[in-house]
Amino acid sequence: GMKGERRQLKEQKEEADRFHELLSTKQRVMTDFYLWQIFHLEEDRKRGESRLRELQIEFEEKEKLEEENASLLKDAKKKASAARRETQAADKRRVELSAEADRMQPSIIQVEEEIRLFHKQKQKDEKSLNNQREKAGKHDETVENLEKEVAMKKDDLQKLKDKYEAEKQEAALDDQPTLTQDQEEEYEKVKEVAAAASVASRRQRAIIVKQLEASRAEAAEAKHSRDQIKARHVQVRQDVDDATSRIEKLTKSLKKREEELTAKEAELRNSTTEQESTERRRQEIDLEVEQINVKLRLARDQQRNNREEEAFKEQIKNMKSLFKGVHGRLADLCQPTQRRFNLAVTVAGGKDMDAIVVDTKETGIECIKYLREQRVGTAQFLPL
Repeated sequence: GMKGERRQLKEQKEEADRFHELLSTKQRVMTDFYLWQIFHLEEDRKRGESRLRELQIEFEEKEKLEEENASLLKDAKKKASAARRETQAADKRRVELSAEADRMQPSIIQVEEEIRLFHKQKQKDEKSLNNQREKAGKHDETVENLEKEVAMKKDDLQKLKDKYEAEKQEAALDDQPTLTQDQEEEYEKVKEVAAAASVASRRQRAIIVKQLEASRAEAAEAKHSRDQIKARHVQVRQDVDDATSRIEKLTKSLKKREEELTAKEAELRNSTTEQESTERRRQEIDLEVEQINVKLRLARDQQRNNREEEAFKEQIKNMKSLFKGVHGRLADLCQPTQRRFNLAVTVAGGKDMDAIVVDTKETGIECIKYLREQRVGTAQFLPL
């Protein structure tokens, strides 16, 4: 009995030694495993930090670009405001010039009407002056003819007188008989008749001379009126030229203001377009920044999930090596023959898809104890 008890104690001691040796091996393996996990976690951390630095640098560049775009947008707004003010001033000036041109329009119309009336009066006066000149020419011609006729009559009378005196002297020298008293009287009567016959011509000559003087007076008055009309015409023409010059200046100024207004409107449109483009670019940058932030958050979540997933898978692997009844996760064990059944299997499994399949309930309890000791989280177990 003592030998049997000794042998049993020896076997127990050997089994205890093997157990302690296995525990030591387990501790070494676990230490190596934890060191391996720490190494990979450190590598993941370094990669994450590197990616985070890259994302931060990119984010800073985006922020800098956004600040530059905001500065450009601010400058564009200032330029747009200045262009808008200049456009308003130019439009106000254009309205003033247009109003001034409208105010001058009645004066221009009045001056044009006066010019037309002066032209008409001038033509009428020139026509009357020409008629008076024609009449004066005719009167001059008639007077000249009458003067010639009177001169001829005077010459004839003088010739007759000379002839009479000569004959009278010859008769006195030759002792010829002179005219008798009756002949002298008859001569005087003939002389009076000749004088009476020339009275009508002299009267007509006097009348024509008076008409000629009146025509000359009318011509002088018409000439004076024409000179006044010409002077008035020159003054009106000067006024018209001044008004035309002012209109041309106003038209040029108005055209210049319109060109400036067009240029300012084009500049305003360009500024507005640039502002809209800058605003769209800013929105795109904001969208890119938001997408980068989303990607960064997703990357962080994915990194955290990956770490948790890797840690969970590692624990499942450890439990498989420590406990023979551990088969793995249901999602890894249940693989449909066709991909189109994945959704159906996932819906059917529900929350149990991440559960760990074990052979018995006791194995599940041991795994729970292990997870509690290792402090690696919790899991659901499905005993077969």
